[in-house]
Amino acid sequence: MSDSPFAGPPRSPQHKQCFECGAVLNLVDKSCWMCHAEQPLLGKLISATPIPPPMTANPWAKNGVIWLGIVVAVIVCYGVLRAGDYVLASVFLVFAVPTLAIVMLGSAVSRAAGRPWGTGTKVGVAAGTMLTTVIVCIVAAAVSVLVLFAMFIAMIQDCFRMLGGN
Repeated sequence: MSDSPFAGPPRSPQHKQCFECGAVLNLVDKSCWMCHAEQPLLGKLISATPIPPPMTANPWAKNGVIWLGIVVAVIVCYGVLRAGDYVLASVFLVFAVPTLAIVMLGSAVSRAAGRPWGTGTKVGVAAGTMLTTVIVCIVAAAVSVLVLFAMFIAMIQDCFRMLGGN
């Protein structure tokens, strides 16, 4: 609505205001007499506005929780690296980096699309990413063991072939 000098508040329940110029209209008018803008039906005028959850109402709280998660991940990563166990550090990085990347990128994309993820969705995506990472690591380990076993068998065959003198 604009602040037009001709626009006043609706005088009675039989009137409504134009959404473009603010002119007073009858309830049955389909277009404005002043600016000729198409007017929505009365049923479309009455709609419940969704109440935002408290987390979206306060952007400082949401940003604080995000930064707290990032700081905790950095502190844990630093502690793992300071422990001197590079196997543990590698396992942590293999699980943490894809999980953080997928959750942060997916959340940003869905927020930009107008469908922000809730906490449950983020936890579910993180758990699914970790489970997928575990499965990929197990499959990669199994394939590497099978490749090493095949190389060992091939080496044994070559050794027996050399001994046979063929």
